[in-house]
Amino acid sequence: MRFFTFIFCFLILFFSTSFKPNLSKSSQDFQNQPRKIVLYIFGDTNDATIRQGVEKNITNITSFFEKIAQTMGSTLTTKKFTGSLFSSHYVKNNVRFQLTTRNFGENPIIIFYYVGHGVSSPNSEFPLLSFSHQENYPLKDIEELITNQLSKSTHWVIAETCNSNSFQVKENGKVNYPRIEYLTKDKSLVNTRLNDLFKRNLFLYSATKDKKAYINNQGGVFLNHFLETGNELLKMPSLLDLDNLLNYTERKMATTKIKLKNSEVIQDMGYEK
Repeated sequence: MRFFTFIFCFLILFFSTSFKPNLSKSSQDFQNQPRKIVLYIFGDTNDATIRQGVEKNITNITSFFEKIAQTMGSTLTTKKFTGSLFSSHYVKNNVRFQLTTRNFGENPIIIFYYVGHGVSSPNSEFPLLSFSHQENYPLKDIEELITNQLSKSTHWVIAETCNSNSFQVKENGKVNYPRIEYLTKDKSLVNTRLNDLFKRNLFLYSATKDKKAYINNQGGVFLNHFLETGNELLKMPSLLDLDNLLNYTERKMATTKIKLKNSEVIQDMGYEK
């Protein structure tokens, strides 16, 4: 009887140790999972004077982050708010609700992009987003909203808007359209650099205090330069980092003379990183 008892206990001990889950490996696999990317787009397609440029910007930035997500092996979720959905109500309610209730996984990447009218704030160097003539919303509040709802995330807040009294339609000249670029063959290096790129937050707006932003039917001067720089850096992964992305975009904008009726201007962008 004691012999059978010994055999029974031995079998229990054997199976309990042999099939014990490897928690450390499971945890490590979870950490190695690609980060989810969520792209929120607010575009003023209601204003006919800028509608075509706004739609072009939306197409361009969507394609750019689709490429980023594909390279990183990530899932991209895009939420577009245009037409009747272009309102700060959907920022304060829908976006806040989604950030609070949706499962975006471990350390997601949240991209918030706005293209439309904007005005200067009397109390800040950052622009106010003009969803309508009576509805101005501080750009800085969007960053705080994301931080408060998802503290363990990387966020990029990008706004193509004036930081003055009006949004300027570019009448003459051509905007550099972002070229179709192909990724380098060393995709593992690109993937590593992209993961490093999205370890830092970014707060970026297309015009400094009291300056205008310029757009035509091919899109905005700022965003086209920003995406062109991003596409070029994807082909040169050794240079792919946030500092170069911003510095090279600034250089392109500094050498781009925007032709108006009676003058030429240069558009300056502002950012925090």
